[in-house]
Amino acid sequence: MKPIIIILIFIIFDSYLIWTYAKIYFKFRKIFKNGISVSGEIIEYHIEEKKNVKTYFPIVKFNTFFGEVLTEKASLGLDYKQYLVQEKSVIIKYLEQNPKDFILEETNPTKSIVTMISYIIITTPIALYFLLKNEFEFLKKLESFLNL
Repeated sequence: MKPIIIILIFIIFDSYLIWTYAKIYFKFRKIFKNGISVSGEIIEYHIEEKKNVKTYFPIVKFNTFFGEVLTEKASLGLDYKQYLVQEKSVIIKYLEQNPKDFILEETNPTKSIVTMISYIIITTPIALYFLLKNEFEFLKKLESFLNL
C-alpha cells in the first residue's frame, strides 16, 4: 500500500475519533458546569452487550428541581468496574431544558475522554512510523538499485 494512502486513512480515522470524543466531552462538560444537581436512586440497570462487552446503563428515579418525577436511563453507560449496587442513592446532574439527559456525578467521563484524545494524538505518529518504516526502506533499496 502506498505510504500516502496509509497516512490518509490514519488522518481520516483519527479525525473521526477525535471529533466524536470531543463532542461527547463538551456535552458532558456543559452538564457538569451548568447542570442542576439532585439526588436520585438507581432502581435497575439496562445492560447492552456488543462484542461480548457489557455496558451497564443505570435506570435512575429522581425528582427534578421543579418536582417532576422521572425514571430514566443514564446517557452514559458504566463498565463492570464502575457497576454500582442497585437501590443506591446517587447525585445526578442535568440541564434544566432537558432533565432526561443526565449523568451520574460520580462517573465524570471528561477525564477519560481527554485521556483518550491524548492517546490518539500521541500514538498516531508512532503507529505511522512503524507502518511506513518498511515502505520507505523498500523505496530506498529500490532507488539505490536503480541508480546502479
